[in-house]
Amino acid sequence: MKRKGFLINAAIIVILIPLLLLVAVYEGVSSSIVNAQSQNLLLSRDTFAISTVKKDFQNALDLSLKRAYLSLTDYVITNGFLTSTNASYAMKTLMLDGTLNGVPQSEMENVTLKAWFGNLVSYLSSLGLTISPSNFSTFESHLNLTIAPLDSFHIVAIARINNITIKDSSGKVMFSGSIPSRGFIYATVSITGFEDPLLPASLNGLYTRVITPCEIPYPGDLYGYYDINNVTNLVYGWCYIGVNSTGHYGAQTVYYPTILNRFERVPYATYVARQQAYTDMAFRVQRELGINSSLPVGIVTFLVPSESTDPALVGALTSLHISLPSDYDSVAFYLLNCVAMGGSYCISGETVSQEYPAFHLDNVTKILVFNTTG
Repeated sequence: MKRKGFLINAAIIVILIPLLLLVAVYEGVSSSIVNAQSQNLLLSRDTFAISTVKKDFQNALDLSLKRAYLSLTDYVITNGFLTSTNASYAMKTLMLDGTLNGVPQSEMENVTLKAWFGNLVSYLSSLGLTISPSNFSTFESHLNLTIAPLDSFHIVAIARINNITIKDSSGKVMFSGSIPSRGFIYATVSITGFEDPLLPASLNGLYTRVITPCEIPYPGDLYGYYDINNVTNLVYGWCYIGVNSTGHYGAQTVYYPTILNRFERVPYATYVARQQAYTDMAFRVQRELGINSSLPVGIVTFLVPSESTDPALVGALTSLHISLPSDYDSVAFYLLNCVAMGGSYCISGETVSQEYPAFHLDNVTKILVFNTTG
């Protein structure tokens, strides 16, 4: 009987040992699998977080720039020109916190970089990550942001986030550096289809135009010139051309405004300095983006105050009791600033075509647009 009991116990032990070994191996394999899956999940989470920050920042920059341009256009048309700040800085503050001269602008609600940063902090927190700096006022000092003309018909935002740190819940540094690691992130907006702020702001909202490129958007050797005997497109098209920002003819120099200059009304010397600064920024960015031949930065449209060609313009000028000089220039920027501010803004012109006797141009513009002084 004792022998039988011993055999049964021995059999049970023989059976249990492999089972215990199998359980131990299974637990070890399961633990390894769980640990591997956990490590992979953490690695995937951290990699995803960093790549997402850059992509999301690019999207925020695109949206914020477009909305800031729209907001600034509406502001200047409604309230008048910028006089105490320049357009580049005004767009920057709109993008950062949605304010202009310290006043919140409704168009910027929820599309500012401040709003984006708040969402970023919350997103990283949901992944068990923290970012330093974690408040926007400090983060702002780590953000390089510049707004500049890219060419006659585009504006560019140039941005870089410097020296940020992202850690996990254990304090391990998952990322430390700048976004992007080298260079900058760029966002562009086309001004085509937007109202030109210069005209309604100058004429008390009585006259306006939408920016539409002319048939030849960039007159010159590369794209061709206009026929001086056929200027109907320029007179009746109310379109816009891009030209070199500075034109010279003999002793005369004409500074054609960038789109940012069209938001501002400042003394002539200040205008020239800002225009040069905007032009320099544009050419620098063009080189950074690999554009080898510099694209024009100045933007021009023409005003022809004649009942037969533009009665709406004549009506606006008459309503505001504006008297035109006898030898006015039809370049809109110079004509409107001349009658509003006088002095250095006044540039004389002469009839371009007998078909449109009220279409007057200075010799510098004739060269740039028609390749002639005749």
